[in-house]
Formats: sequence, structure tokens, C-alpha cells
Amino acid sequence: MHTACMMLLRFTVENHRCFRDEVTLELVSSTLKTQRPAAGGWLDHLHPVAGIFGANASGKSSVLDAMAFAREAVRSSASEWLAYKRTPHVPFRLDGRQPQAPSRYRFDIIIDGVRCEYGFGVTAAGIESEWLVDYPNGRRRLLFDRLAGRDDVFDFGRALTRPAAVAAAVSPRELLLSRGALLGHPQLSKVARALTEELDLALFGEPHQQQRIQAIIDALLEGSTSFDEIVTLLRVADIGIERVALREEEVPEPLRRLLRALNESISPPSADGEEDGEQLAVSEVRHRLEFYHAGQSDGDRALGLGDESSGTISWLSLAVPAVEALRRGSVLLIDEIDASLHPQLSSLLIGMFLDRDINRRGAQLVFTSHDTFLLTPGSEAPLHAEQVWFTEKGVDGASDLYCLAEFTHRTTDNVARRYLAGRYGAVPRLAPSLLRGLFEASPKEG
Repeated sequence: MHTACMMLLRFTVENHRCFRDEVTLELVSSTLKTQRPAAGGWLDHLHPVAGIFGANASGKSSVLDAMAFAREAVRSSASEWLAYKRTPHVPFRLDGRQPQAPSRYRFDIIIDGVRCEYGFGVTAAGIESEWLVDYPNGRRRLLFDRLAGRDDVFDFGRALTRPAAVAAAVSPRELLLSRGALLGHPQLSKVARALTEELDLALFGEPHQQQRIQAIIDALLEGSTSFDEIVTLLRVADIGIERVALREEEVPEPLRRLLRALNESISPPSADGEEDGEQLAVSEVRHRLEFYHAGQSDGDRALGLGDESSGTISWLSLAVPAVEALRRGSVLLIDEIDASLHPQLSSLLIGMFLDRDINRRGAQLVFTSHDTFLLTPGSEAPLHAEQVWFTEKGVDGASDLYCLAEFTHRTTDNVARRYLAGRYGAVPRLAPSLLRGLFEASPKEG
């Protein structure tokens, strides 16, 4: 059995959006009692799935948002971030101290079988702290430690090669890991690639869906995804689609003129006529997905994406990245997995990661949901207590993240029923009497 490119043990965040205090999402099984498995591999001690449940605005999406923010910092702090007037910073804002305090993020991960811990703290002024350690032989080994304001900002371990060259190039507003990746530093690039390329995020909302659909179109054009694979995924969902094709159509000239004008405004031609900087692609043609349904009397008539149901689009936009994650052995984050999907389809998607015959490379899924069906015995993807997490917002506006395993729990318990009854918290505190008041206080007639 192959090891994954990256596996997630823990993610910790502090002072990010609704999380004022430090919280940790764990995918490590309680079966692991040591720093690394004494026998066998990591796959035997890591959960392939973690589901986060809670009321609206309780912080479910903020857990994934924090991971996405940290990933983007690694990807962009040494490039795009430097163009900003202030360093991106999204702290807890409901008290007077936290907006100025650093936000901190920490990944505890496995890269090619070796455990690594990487984290950083950031304020609007720049990078407050940053550190990287690994455990190549089960023992902690420092690669670097960074603390702004210290006489020696960087403390490098002996295991890190060419530290001075990277330190000399990094600014106070960028991550050392990000700069090291740009410079091609072998050790830093490996960690940066894992956190940026092996961590995929599927956000809720039409713009994000459209981006994922466009990625599918690009993959079909490149040949990295086949039409047969897309059709198989659609047939699995019993949607009634028998064939998928791409239609090529000409981009209207007004749109092409607009894109050319935008390019000129973004990066005007230099004196020698050459264009500098990023350019928007101005293509003569564009491609659209077409779907051929079973039972059509006219076999040549296809329906476009706009004619398909939101459920079809949601399933396609989530199932394809899920298959990719399973093949790569990477980590997939899905916000609101139940949006526009039948509960059985959500269960099916989760079950793919739980099935060892399918998930052979240790891929992991972290999702948020309101759907309590996923917590019932009827779900096709039964979740262990350690795989169920809750978010709850306190009266002070700060959210907490905690696990079902923290409660006294029996395998025979109906978790969904107990959750809706408030046994675990993380449910909305409704006030229906206020709603009635809207109608009782009706305006007087003329």
C-alpha cells in the first residue's frame, strides 16, 4: 500500500474570524499512543474523514477558511502579498485586544511518511512568528524558528541546508517557507508543495462551483480526466445522463475587445512594444459541457449546464475533485457537503474515503454539514465518534470546536436524535415567539 503525499494529523488555529481562543481539529486516532506508529504505518492511526456540524454562523466554515488562509499564505506571501499595503489578517474582532494580536496557524502533517509541524503567526504589520520541525527518526528536529523583534530573528537547525541564502532574501511581510519555495530550496519547497498542492478546497457558492466546473473542462481538454470517468460518476448518482461532450463555440468579439482592453490597463505595452506582467487569456473559442440524457427521442439534442439541476452540478463539481484526491492521496476540504445533494449522495461521497478498497493512498476528507442524516444509523457512511466535530458560538461571540468523543457515548446511541435534542450543544437557540410577534403586531388598516 502506498503512503500518501500528505496526510493531516492536526490543524490548530487561534484568533481567526470567530475563533478567539486556540482550537484544534484532530484526525489522529486514539489508538496512537506514541509520536509515531510503533508498528505498521500511519494509515492505521489516522481518520480518513472528519465532519463538522453546528448551527448557522457557529464557525463550521471558519475552520476550513483558516486552513485556506494558511495555505494561501504559503502560496502567495512572497509574491502577491507584497503588493498589498497591509499584510492579510482576519482576527477575532469582537473585543478590543484581538484585532492587534497575531493570528496563529499550525499544521501537523505527514509528508512521504515523515511527520512535520509547520506554523506561523501573522498581524497586519507582517509575520510575527514561524517555525518548522520534523521527526525523521521519531525525534523532534528543528529546521528553523523565527520570531519578530528578537535580536536574532531566525534560529536555524543544523539539518536545514543553505539557511543564510533564504534568510537574506525574506522580508518581514512574507513567510520564509513561501520565499524558500520560490527560490527552489529543496527542503522548504517540499513542505510548501504539500500544503499548497495536496490540500484542495471546495467552497460553497455558485462562483466556486463554476470554477470547479471550468477545472473539469480544462482537465478534459488536457486529457487528465476522461469523458467515460465523468459519465460513470453521473451514472453512479442515477441522474439519467448517458453521454457528455464538449461544444466549442466562438467567443463574441465584444468580449474579446473587453479582455484586450483589460490587458492594456493591467499591463500596458512598454517602449519596445513588449507587454509586461500578468495577462488575461484572450481566446478565440470557449468550451461548454453538454449532457445527453437517457430516453431522449432526439439523440442529437443535448442540454447545457444551465439546463441541468443544481444537484447535478453540485455532484459533478464535488465528485471529480474527490476522485482526484483519492487517487493522489491528498486532503480535500468541502464546505456544506449537503448543499443541493440528496443525503444518500453525501453519504456516498463520504463513504468513498471510508472505504479502504477505494481509498488506498490515505486520502482524507474534512467537510462541514447541517445534515443530521449523516449522523443516523441509516447513513451509508457511518462516522466514528472521533470523526464527528461540533462548533458552537458562545454569548461573547467566540466559537469553540469540540469532538463527539469528548462525551459519554455508546455505539447504540442515536447521535442525530441526541444532537437535535441539544445533548452535545452546537444547535441554534431558536425564539419562535419573536416570529409570531411580527404577525400579531400587524399595522392598522386605513
